[in-house]
Amino acid sequence: MINKKVKKAVILKLKMTALFLLLQLISVVLSKFLISPFVTGDVYKDIEYYIAIIVMLPIVLFISKRDEFNFPNEFFKLDVDFSFFGKVIAVVFFYFLIFYCLAEFVNILGESHSSEIINALTEGGIYVKVLLVFSICLAAPIIEEIFFRGWLISKLMMLDIDKNYIIITTSTLFMFSHMQYQNAFSYIYLFIMGLGLGYIRMKKNNISYCILAHSFLNFLAVFSWIY
Repeated sequence: MINKKVKKAVILKLKMTALFLLLQLISVVLSKFLISPFVTGDVYKDIEYYIAIIVMLPIVLFISKRDEFNFPNEFFKLDVDFSFFGKVIAVVFFYFLIFYCLAEFVNILGESHSSEIINALTEGGIYVKVLLVFSICLAAPIIEEIFFRGWLISKLMMLDIDKNYIIITTSTLFMFSHMQYQNAFSYIYLFIMGLGLGYIRMKKNNISYCILAHSFLNFLAVFSWIY
Protein backbone atom coordinates (compact mmCIF):
# COMPACT_ATOMS: atom_id res chain seq x y z
CA MET A 1 0.00 0.00 0.00
CA ILE A 2 1.49 3.33 -1.04
CA ASN A 3 1.91 5.82 1.78
CA LYS A 4 -0.68 8.62 1.44
CA LYS A 5 1.98 11.32 1.83
CA VAL A 6 4.10 9.78 -0.90
CA LYS A 7 1.06 9.49 -3.18
CA LYS A 8 0.21 13.18 -2.61
CA ALA A 9 3.85 14.07 -3.27
CA VAL A 10 3.88 12.16 -6.57
CA ILE A 11 0.64 13.83 -7.72
CA LEU A 12 1.98 17.25 -6.73
CA LYS A 13 5.24 16.70 -8.61
CA LEU A 14 3.36 15.57 -11.70
CA LYS A 15 1.13 18.66 -11.57
CA MET A 16 4.06 21.02 -11.13
CA THR A 17 6.04 19.32 -13.91
CA ALA A 18 3.02 19.53 -16.21
CA LEU A 19 2.66 23.24 -15.39
CA PHE A 20 6.35 23.83 -16.09
CA LEU A 21 6.13 22.05 -19.47
CA LEU A 22 2.89 23.83 -20.36
CA LEU A 23 4.45 27.24 -19.69
CA GLN A 24 7.44 26.26 -21.81
CA LEU A 25 5.13 25.28 -24.67
CA ILE A 26 3.14 28.52 -24.40
CA SER A 27 6.39 30.50 -24.34
CA VAL A 28 7.73 28.74 -27.44
CA VAL A 29 4.54 29.61 -29.34
CA LEU A 30 4.58 33.23 -28.15
CA SER A 31 8.26 33.62 -29.03
CA LYS A 32 7.50 32.78 -32.66
CA PHE A 33 5.18 35.79 -32.86
CA LEU A 34 7.13 38.19 -30.63
CA ILE A 35 10.73 37.48 -31.59
CA SER A 36 10.94 35.63 -34.91
CA PRO A 37 10.20 38.78 -36.99
CA PHE A 38 13.39 40.31 -35.57
CA VAL A 39 15.68 37.23 -35.45
CA THR A 40 15.33 35.10 -38.56
CA GLY A 41 16.88 32.08 -40.23
CA ASP A 42 19.14 29.49 -38.62
CA VAL A 43 20.12 31.84 -35.78
CA TYR A 44 16.52 31.96 -34.55
CA LYS A 45 16.27 28.15 -34.63
CA ASP A 46 19.47 27.91 -32.59
CA ILE A 47 18.19 30.16 -29.81
CA GLU A 48 14.43 29.54 -29.97
CA TYR A 49 14.43 27.67 -26.64
CA TYR A 50 16.22 30.51 -24.85
CA ILE A 51 13.97 33.16 -26.33
CA ALA A 52 11.02 31.15 -25.01
CA ILE A 53 12.58 31.29 -21.53
CA ILE A 54 12.59 35.09 -21.67
CA VAL A 55 8.92 35.08 -22.67
CA MET A 56 8.24 32.63 -19.83
CA LEU A 57 9.85 34.81 -17.14
CA PRO A 58 7.08 37.45 -16.74
CA ILE A 59 4.45 34.70 -16.88
CA VAL A 60 6.10 32.83 -14.00
CA LEU A 61 6.58 35.99 -11.96
CA PHE A 62 2.92 36.89 -12.51
CA ILE A 63 1.45 33.55 -11.44
CA SER A 64 3.82 33.43 -8.45
CA LYS A 65 1.62 36.13 -6.94
CA ARG A 66 -1.38 33.79 -6.81
CA ASP A 67 -2.28 32.53 -3.35
CA GLU A 68 -1.62 28.87 -4.13
CA PHE A 69 1.93 29.65 -5.24
CA ASN A 70 2.87 32.66 -3.16
CA PHE A 71 6.00 32.33 -1.04
CA PRO A 72 6.43 33.36 2.60
CA ASN A 73 7.49 36.99 2.96
CA GLU A 74 11.01 36.05 4.04
CA PHE A 75 11.59 33.74 1.07
CA PHE A 76 13.62 36.28 -0.91
CA LYS A 77 15.52 37.79 2.00
CA LEU A 78 18.04 40.43 0.93
CA ASP A 79 20.24 40.14 4.04
CA VAL A 80 22.59 37.64 2.43
CA ASP A 81 25.06 35.79 4.63
CA PHE A 82 28.20 36.72 2.66
CA SER A 83 30.38 34.21 4.51
CA PHE A 84 28.08 31.36 3.48
CA PHE A 85 27.57 32.77 -0.01
CA GLY A 86 31.33 33.03 -0.52
CA LYS A 87 31.65 29.33 0.26
CA VAL A 88 28.82 28.56 -2.16
CA ILE A 89 30.50 30.49 -4.99
CA ALA A 90 33.82 28.74 -4.32
CA VAL A 91 32.15 25.31 -4.42
CA VAL A 92 30.24 26.24 -7.58
CA PHE A 93 33.43 27.36 -9.32
CA PHE A 94 35.35 24.19 -8.50
CA TYR A 95 32.33 22.03 -9.32
CA PHE A 96 32.11 23.57 -12.78
CA LEU A 97 35.88 23.35 -13.27
CA ILE A 98 35.95 19.64 -12.40
CA PHE A 99 33.08 18.80 -14.76
CA TYR A 100 34.51 21.00 -17.51
CA CYS A 101 37.83 19.15 -17.33
CA LEU A 102 36.06 15.78 -17.29
CA ALA A 103 33.91 16.79 -20.28
CA GLU A 104 37.01 17.83 -22.19
CA PHE A 105 38.71 14.56 -21.26
CA VAL A 106 35.85 12.44 -22.61
CA ASN A 107 35.49 14.83 -25.56
CA ILE A 108 31.80 15.76 -25.30
CA LEU A 109 32.12 19.56 -25.20
CA GLY A 110 31.13 19.77 -28.84
CA GLU A 111 27.60 18.34 -28.53
CA SER A 112 25.19 19.87 -31.03
CA HIS A 113 23.20 21.82 -28.45
CA SER A 114 26.27 23.70 -27.20
CA SER A 115 27.53 24.18 -30.75
CA GLU A 116 24.27 25.88 -31.74
CA ILE A 117 24.56 28.33 -28.84
CA ILE A 118 28.21 29.02 -29.63
CA ASN A 119 27.30 29.77 -33.25
CA ALA A 120 24.56 32.15 -32.15
CA LEU A 121 26.87 33.90 -29.67
CA THR A 122 29.69 34.31 -32.17
CA GLU A 123 27.78 34.90 -35.41
CA GLY A 124 24.60 36.60 -34.17
CA GLY A 125 24.20 40.34 -33.80
CA ILE A 126 24.30 42.23 -30.51
CA TYR A 127 20.53 41.75 -30.16
CA VAL A 128 20.92 37.97 -30.27
CA LYS A 129 23.87 37.98 -27.87
CA VAL A 130 21.99 40.08 -25.30
CA LEU A 131 18.94 37.82 -25.54
CA LEU A 132 21.04 34.71 -25.04
CA VAL A 133 23.12 35.98 -22.11
CA PHE A 134 20.03 37.37 -20.36
CA SER A 135 18.12 34.14 -20.91
CA ILE A 136 20.87 31.74 -19.82
CA CYS A 137 22.40 33.73 -16.97
CA LEU A 138 19.33 35.37 -15.44
CA ALA A 139 15.90 34.36 -16.76
CA ALA A 140 16.46 30.58 -16.71
CA PRO A 141 17.94 30.50 -13.16
CA ILE A 142 15.08 32.61 -11.79
CA ILE A 143 12.37 30.49 -13.43
CA GLU A 144 13.92 27.12 -12.56
CA GLU A 145 14.67 28.04 -8.97
CA ILE A 146 11.14 29.38 -8.44
CA PHE A 147 9.75 26.09 -9.74
CA PHE A 148 12.08 23.45 -8.33
CA ARG A 149 13.61 24.91 -5.18
CA GLY A 150 10.73 27.32 -4.60
CA TRP A 151 7.19 26.12 -5.23
CA LEU A 152 7.85 22.39 -5.42
CA ILE A 153 10.08 22.03 -2.36
CA SER A 154 7.82 24.34 -0.32
CA LYS A 155 4.73 22.30 -1.15
CA LEU A 156 6.45 18.97 -0.51
CA MET A 157 7.71 20.15 2.87
CA MET A 158 4.10 20.85 3.86
CA LEU A 159 3.48 17.10 3.51
CA ASP A 160 6.13 16.43 6.17
CA ILE A 161 8.18 14.20 3.87
CA ASP A 162 11.83 13.31 4.47
CA LYS A 163 14.06 16.17 3.27
CA ASN A 164 16.49 13.85 1.50
CA TYR A 165 13.62 12.36 -0.51
CA ILE A 166 12.47 15.87 -1.46
CA ILE A 167 15.93 16.97 -2.60
CA ILE A 168 16.56 13.79 -4.63
CA THR A 169 13.19 13.76 -6.40
CA THR A 170 13.18 17.50 -7.20
CA SER A 171 16.75 17.14 -8.51
CA THR A 172 15.58 14.31 -10.76
CA LEU A 173 12.75 16.43 -12.17
CA PHE A 174 15.15 19.34 -12.62
CA MET A 175 17.52 17.05 -14.54
CA PHE A 176 14.84 15.73 -16.89
CA SER A 177 13.45 19.21 -17.55
CA HIS A 178 16.60 19.86 -19.63
CA MET A 179 15.73 17.60 -22.54
CA GLN A 180 17.82 19.69 -24.94
CA TYR A 181 20.98 17.82 -23.93
CA GLN A 182 22.00 14.63 -25.70
CA ASN A 183 24.39 12.80 -23.38
CA ALA A 184 24.29 11.14 -19.97
CA PHE A 185 27.23 13.21 -18.74
CA SER A 186 25.19 16.43 -18.91
CA TYR A 187 22.35 14.84 -16.94
CA ILE A 188 24.74 13.69 -14.21
CA TYR A 189 26.03 17.28 -14.03
CA LEU A 190 22.47 18.62 -13.74
CA PHE A 191 21.42 16.06 -11.13
CA ILE A 192 24.36 16.81 -8.83
CA MET A 193 23.77 20.52 -9.40
CA GLY A 194 20.15 20.02 -8.31
CA LEU A 195 21.26 18.21 -5.16
CA GLY A 196 23.55 21.07 -4.22
CA LEU A 197 20.92 23.74 -4.85
CA GLY A 198 18.37 21.70 -2.90
CA TYR A 199 20.75 21.50 0.06
CA ILE A 200 21.26 25.29 -0.05
CA ARG A 201 17.49 25.80 -0.17
CA MET A 202 16.94 23.56 2.85
CA LYS A 203 19.76 25.13 4.85
CA LYS A 204 18.85 28.79 4.30
CA ASN A 205 15.12 28.66 3.36
CA ASN A 206 15.90 31.38 0.83
CA ILE A 207 16.13 30.73 -2.90
CA SER A 208 18.07 33.95 -3.46
CA TYR A 209 21.21 31.89 -2.81
CA CYS A 210 20.03 29.25 -5.28
CA ILE A 211 19.31 31.83 -7.99
CA LEU A 212 22.72 33.48 -7.57
CA ALA A 213 24.58 30.16 -7.54
CA HIS A 214 22.63 28.91 -10.57
CA SER A 215 23.29 32.18 -12.42
CA PHE A 216 27.01 31.94 -11.68
CA LEU A 217 27.16 28.36 -12.96
CA ASN A 218 25.38 29.34 -16.18
CA PHE A 219 27.68 32.34 -16.60
CA LEU A 220 30.70 30.04 -16.33
CA ALA A 221 29.14 27.79 -18.98
CA VAL A 222 28.57 30.72 -21.37
CA PHE A 223 32.12 31.97 -20.76
CA SER A 224 33.52 28.51 -21.53
CA TRP A 225 31.49 28.28 -24.73
CA ILE A 226 32.84 31.60 -26.01
CA TYR A 227 36.46 31.24 -24.92
